[in-house]
Amino acid sequence: MVPEDPQESVEVPLVWAGLDGLATLTANEFLITPDAHDDLLHLTVGLVSPPVLMGSDDEQMQQLRDLRYVTVRGLGRFALTRERAQRLADLLNESLAR
Repeated sequence: MVPEDPQESVEVPLVWAGLDGLATLTANEFLITPDAHDDLLHLTVGLVSPPVLMGSDDEQMQQLRDLRYVTVRGLGRFALTRERAQRLADLLNESLAR
């Protein structure tokens, strides 16, 4: 049945399904870039691992000095409206406050 007033809102509960089948991925790097054409923010989630260093302390230190960069492995990319990004920020803040 359609509400008579088109401005009337109806809340319908959400049921999350299939969560048990999802892998839990550890993430420790995040990148947010705005979309130049839409009101979207692109959230990219990744994982960076420390480089493997071998040899003596001096050799390991030289290996660190020789590093030009450390690679972040992308785990997922999500497009969020600013409203949904704010909702995500609120959820994170609420969880951190507990």
